[in-house]
Amino acid sequence: MRDLSRRCGTLLLCVAMSACTTMHVVADGADAVKAVAARPVDGLVVGETLLIVGRDGKKLDFKLAAIEADALRGTVDGQERRIAFGQIERIERGRVDGVKTTGIVVGALVLLGVAAGRAISNDVTSKIPKSK
Repeated sequence: MRDLSRRCGTLLLCVAMSACTTMHVVADGADAVKAVAARPVDGLVVGETLLIVGRDGKKLDFKLAAIEADALRGTVDGQERRIAFGQIERIERGRVDGVKTTGIVVGALVLLGVAAGRAISNDVTSKIPKSK
């Protein structure tokens, strides 16, 4: 039983690490970055956390504080940063994925039900006297 619980726990952790959120590309390329920053309706929102991929391939978790005419201003690891649009290759934003979240919750409940059923079954069979 303990082995089954460990396997279930390991599986749930692996799935949970990839479920719930999905990264969506907001802008890909310098022109797209400038365009999305200029559209307040469907563009970037001050206060959101973004994944910024630079022209050099470096990735930054960036909390957006302001959109300037030629750059984004925000924080990376608690430090103020200003990143010019020309240095940004791609911007991605994390979104909660309802289907994945529901799937992980249902999967966890099913696995817990199976584990509980096996535990009850083992308890019942261990208490039945063996015939000679």
